[in-house]
Amino acid sequence: AATDVRTFIIKSRPLLPPPRWADTSPDGFRSDPKGNLSFGWLEVDGAKNYLMILESEEGQVLEQRTVPRNAASLSRLKPGQYNVKLKSVDNNQRPGPLGEPKKISVPNLSDIRAPKIKTMKVK
Repeated sequence: AATDVRTFIIKSRPLLPPPRWADTSPDGFRSDPKGNLSFGWLEVDGAKNYLMILESEEGQVLEQRTVPRNAASLSRLKPGQYNVKLKSVDNNQRPGPLGEPKKISVPNLSDIRAPKIKTMKVK
């Protein structure tokens, strides 16, 4: 027995939209003097986690990590300017398109104390 020829059209599921920054978030973030920073964004429906990409001002990728919730923190950044970008990741581990980048500025001043030098007695 033979059946009729059937044609199947297979389409991939659409990617999730990029995460959006909250309306109250500033145009750029500024870290504390030690280079620590925490920030958040609006949750994307269907996102299992998020991909955070930290780039230098020249566009070189410095850090790329998966974040399970809609908030992230960076620590001990060196002084300078950075860009942070976000992607939504679905249940099939497929990252979506890049969201709008945000600038991060780390001040050149530090409030880390210099180590104390022990005094020595010479006889």
